[in-house]
Amino acid sequence: MVSLQFMSLIKINIKKMISEFFKDLEEASPNTRRSFYEIYPLCFKVSVKNHLPIYVELNKDVRKIAFSSSKKLDFEVNPELNDIIDIIFKKKITRQIIQGDVELAMVFFNLVQKSNVDIIYLIDKYFGNNAAFISSQLHKEILSRDDNMKSKAGRLHKKLRDLHIRIDRLEARIA
Repeated sequence: MVSLQFMSLIKINIKKMISEFFKDLEEASPNTRRSFYEIYPLCFKVSVKNHLPIYVELNKDVRKIAFSSSKKLDFEVNPELNDIIDIIFKKKITRQIIQGDVELAMVFFNLVQKSNVDIIYLIDKYFGNNAAFISSQLHKEILSRDDNMKSKAGRLHKKLRDLHIRIDRLEARIA
């Protein structure tokens, strides 16, 4: 049986990682930060089936992550596992998984998508090399099924991403 103290530590770490993720998104570029500031304050819930819901509150000064809500939500996102994979790797979100202010949610997710933050890099940064490797392999498998991978630009993007991951791993070994 998992102790309450251990579960509390996990929750604290998840809150910190998600908060840092939003900070990284904002720091991706000055334009991204300004765009986020235009839609702030923002309060939403992400509820994956059979998992604890995560409540996210974002504004200019605060990036608060919690497992219970104290504010009125702007929207809720209720994805299943295949929806999460589509969101992360194909950068596609369907309106059917959003309840509440769908337009605000779509604006928010479009800003996240356009921030051009390398998700594999963030997975490596916050969850380690093993999770990044598994994610990159999953990403390769998903893209290999996608017709867009046939284009030269798609192949070049894939090669650059693979090279970026290798460089990060080499830097980690040296440090």
